[in-house]
Amino acid sequence: MQLVKDGVISSQEAIVLLENLADKADNGSSERTSATDTAADEQTSAEADDQSAAADQAAEDLRNAHSTLADLQQQLQDKQRQIRATEEQITVLDTLEDLEDLSAEKAEERSKLQADLVTMKEDAERLADQVKAAKQVVDDLQAKAWQDTRDDFDTTDWAEDFSQTFSDLGKRMGTIGTQVGKAVRDAMTTVSDNVDWKDVKIKVPGVVSASFDHEFLFEHIAAPAVEMRIANGDVHIQPSINDNVSIRGQFKIYGHYDEPTPLAALMARSQVDVSNDHIVFSVPNKRIRADLDVYLPKRLYDHTSIKILNGNLAVDGFNGQDFYAKLTNGSGTFNDVTLQLLNVEDINGSVHYNSGKVDELMGQTMNGTLTAKAPFKSAELSTVNGTIRVTATTNELHKLIANSTSGTIKVSVPASLGLTGQAQSKVGAVRSRLSHLSSEPVRGTVGQRLQLDRTTDSGDVAELELTAGAGAIMLKDNDNEDN
Repeated sequence: MQLVKDGVISSQEAIVLLENLADKADNGSSERTSATDTAADEQTSAEADDQSAAADQAAEDLRNAHSTLADLQQQLQDKQRQIRATEEQITVLDTLEDLEDLSAEKAEERSKLQADLVTMKEDAERLADQVKAAKQVVDDLQAKAWQDTRDDFDTTDWAEDFSQTFSDLGKRMGTIGTQVGKAVRDAMTTVSDNVDWKDVKIKVPGVVSASFDHEFLFEHIAAPAVEMRIANGDVHIQPSINDNVSIRGQFKIYGHYDEPTPLAALMARSQVDVSNDHIVFSVPNKRIRADLDVYLPKRLYDHTSIKILNGNLAVDGFNGQDFYAKLTNGSGTFNDVTLQLLNVEDINGSVHYNSGKVDELMGQTMNGTLTAKAPFKSAELSTVNGTIRVTATTNELHKLIANSTSGTIKVSVPASLGLTGQAQSKVGAVRSRLSHLSSEPVRGTVGQRLQLDRTTDSGDVAELELTAGAGAIMLKDNDNEDN
């Protein structure tokens, strides 16, 4: 303006000069703004690259941690399977001991298994500690990943232009989602690749895994010996309609098994050996319940041995020489049997010989009743907490020995049978309804004793030796009514 006043330039030239100066100022400002924006973009890009590298490293660390965890978990599962298998083997051997079938070789095998089991459990504890530590590493890495994500949100400049802010947020969310999703996806892929999901099972103790029926059929068998060992289940022996051996079973398997089918699992834990030499059927595994209907050809069997840990035994229409039965928790019932020797031991259960003909009868119970209603020539019966009931229906009885610690002894004999021996109760009473005895019960300090002496026209004489501890002894003729 001063130049115009001084007449140096015209007003038109002054306007052109001012316009040129304004254009230069605008160009300078634009250049400075452009330079600033370029620097900011370069810094943002560098930060994004650093964040991406950090996220990739975090994903790699998390993936490796998951892989390590999966490997340790697999090792622990394998070790636990070995422990379960060893424990099952030891249980089977313990059951054989309960069934009195544990040989010296099997006892040595059990000792070795028990030592191996201790070592395996120590290894399992070590692996469990390593799994716990690996899980903590995974948890820490996951927590750090989520903390970094939250910090990334917290450091966002929300004071920027509204539209630009949400645009940047969209980009950030896309990047973060991709990174986190990639980490989780890679981790889950690693776990899926390293874990055999077929081996992941929910163990529910006491729940039936399989229940099925099956018949073992063996044709034209002439075996003279029968041997059965059952850990859990009822056994019913009865005559077959032909010369085939049929064992029809209802089976329940408790807990996990590795075999492809329930029948395969049963066979892996059983012994089935049927030939013309012997009939052997053994299920000594406590995780299997086997309720059996056993059909045997009608013939004279030389030797029969039945042992049941938890279950009942019923025998119908059987003909043999020596029959041994051992029951732990269950009752034994014998109907229409013809045997030279019947020997039954029972811990918690009753024994009933109802019909048939036995030369020698032997029975022992701990807690249960002993009942003999059918003919026998001699018998030796004993119980601790139970009642002994004997009914001799013929004069074939030669000798009876009965002993009860806490229970009652009841004996009924034919009136035509002569008697000798004695009946004595150490604490209880001796009550007699026998006819033609030459003496009466004699009371002692606490108990009673009766001398048995009777002669009959038949000339048959039976010797009775009856002893009771705290219980009573009751005697009568068959012609008398029951008490």
